[in-house]
Amino acid sequence: LICAIALISHSVYNYIKRIDYFNINEIDIYGNNFIKKDIINNLISDEIKKETTHSINLKKIKKTVDNHSFINSSNIYIKLPQSLVVDVKEINPIALYEINNEIFFIDYYYQLIKADINSINFFNVPIINQNNIMNYEYIETGQLINKIIHNSNSLFSYMNEVEYIDDDIHLNMDNKTKIILSRKKSMSELDILFEFMSKINNNISTYKYIDLTTRNQIIVKEKQKTIWIMIK
Repeated sequence: LICAIALISHSVYNYIKRIDYFNINEIDIYGNNFIKKDIINNLISDEIKKETTHSINLKKIKKTVDNHSFINSSNIYIKLPQSLVVDVKEINPIALYEINNEIFFIDYYYQLIKADINSINFFNVPIINQNNIMNYEYIETGQLINKIIHNSNSLFSYMNEVEYIDDDIHLNMDNKTKIILSRKKSMSELDILFEFMSKINNNISTYKYIDLTTRNQIIVKEKQKTIWIMIK
């Protein structure tokens, strides 16, 4: 009986091998929005040539995929009998930054990723204009924007520029509203801004500017008039 089972198993194995049952005939790619599937396929094409679902080096493929500048991480696994699954997590840009005449994205983790015309057109993120101020580090803006994303994604979606002017930071919006923060106290002033926005149902479009740089006051200018709001 044992011999019979062994003989049948060996025959089945040889048959499966002969018909290429475990050859990789399909690559399923998920999670990509900016990066086209053809690009990912080209990245791993050399890694899967003449490989089967049993012999393929998944760790090596993952390393190759993760090395792409617009991919933050990936999950690579086999779906039997003949599929390789590539599930990617792309980077999450939060701002566009120029340094030494080169343009980079700042991502959620404060990494710099070289930008090109296609990526700039795809990702709608605010531009950083540091105006050559002294002692500037892009992580400073990254931390500011991350706090905005965590507290008001709608505010982030309206931002088109983070501009540094002397000791102030101007958050310029698509709807022409300007939010003015002091550079030294920007984080605490954002807390005041979020509280103010909650009281006006996040509707800042009626204001020309919202100035939080004066201690214990919010100065807002509507389209028609200027208002001082005392903070308790």
